[in-house]
Amino acid sequence: MDNYNILIITDYLYPVLSANSEIAYRIAQVLQFGFGCEISVLGFEVNKYKSTQSIENIFHTIRLESFNAQSDSLKKYNNKFYRFLQYVKHPIKYRNVIYSRLTKKDYDIINYKNTIKKALKMKPYDCVIAFGMPFYSFLALLKIKTNIPIVLYKLDPWANLYFFKQIRNKVLIEEKKCVCKASAIITTDLLKNESYNYYSDDTISKITSLEFPNIVKVEGETDVTIFEKDKINCVFCGSLYKTIRNPQYTFDLFKNLNQEVVFHIFGRLKEGLSLSEYMSENIIYHGVVPSDKALAYMQAADILINIGNTENNLLPSKILTYISMGKPILNIIKLSNCPTLKYTKKYPLALDILETEEVKKEDIERVRNFIIENKGKEIPFETVEKLYYDCTPEYVGSKVYEIIEKVVNENK
Repeated sequence: MDNYNILIITDYLYPVLSANSEIAYRIAQVLQFGFGCEISVLGFEVNKYKSTQSIENIFHTIRLESFNAQSDSLKKYNNKFYRFLQYVKHPIKYRNVIYSRLTKKDYDIINYKNTIKKALKMKPYDCVIAFGMPFYSFLALLKIKTNIPIVLYKLDPWANLYFFKQIRNKVLIEEKKCVCKASAIITTDLLKNESYNYYSDDTISKITSLEFPNIVKVEGETDVTIFEKDKINCVFCGSLYKTIRNPQYTFDLFKNLNQEVVFHIFGRLKEGLSLSEYMSENIIYHGVVPSDKALAYMQAADILINIGNTENNLLPSKILTYISMGKPILNIIKLSNCPTLKYTKKYPLALDILETEEVKKEDIERVRNFIIENKGKEIPFETVEKLYYDCTPEYVGSKVYEIIEKVVNENK
């Protein structure tokens, strides 16, 4: 077994992880601890949060600051003149924003490219694994000349993503260039099946489909003081959107439940979504929290809530995180063919509710009964692990190692 030196590229660094960077870190741990590989992780740092764990001591970390981070720090200056003064006073600090404003180019791609190039000069890497979405790292690697094998870990649709509909043909050209340069592509069954419509046979032959490695035994803090012990605490962790994952139906549903049922929401609000119009006394939005805190809240929950997407090619990876907890899951779906059903149908403690224009009385009763009857129930992790063995980091990580071994040997 060879101990490879691997550069993993993701979006957010620990502790404030996205769903995709969470997967990147899980794969990194298996490769390092299971196969003796030396791992470097490159991504964006969110300085606002401090972790209770020191990932820096586990992996070599390479940090970069995003355009959004610099742009957000300027938003406190409402006056354009004062913002301009900040550019003049701190040209190095705000170089990303200045560059983007002047060139109309996405600096995050340039930032990735420059940081990756420096990283490749610092260490003799055997393989680069880039996780997407976002796909800035894929596009950055396209601009870098290197003989190192590149593995694209495509966790979301790209050109077929809902917000690229108006420019799909342009984005598809970029996507095809990136996948052509890759030595191997890892994706889901869902996305591999979709790829037959627009990838060449040569590209299809490079694809391996793997499940999300999210079946993990979670151990840690469970004494959560923000939950009232005499209530039934329901938890959603993840991002909410105005479009593809709008929470209005879910909120209307919870408004019709007893006040002892409290709905707690942790995560980002996207596309300018505001929750003020949806709120009620038994719905609480807590904002963005570090990943270890989010896991603690999920562990302490009585019921876990999943809100599905309007897109049938998007699978929320957190459904498997929920399943790994062994907790009762209320799965609120927007499509009759929702990808989550593949996983919830064989899970003994799940209730699937299909959204309707108006919340139906019978669905309110079904949800109320499910929540009350299943509070306190839990499936042993050993049972979950057997049911979803191909969704464990150990299984998925071993397959990723085989792909690395193959592309490195082919490159010799």
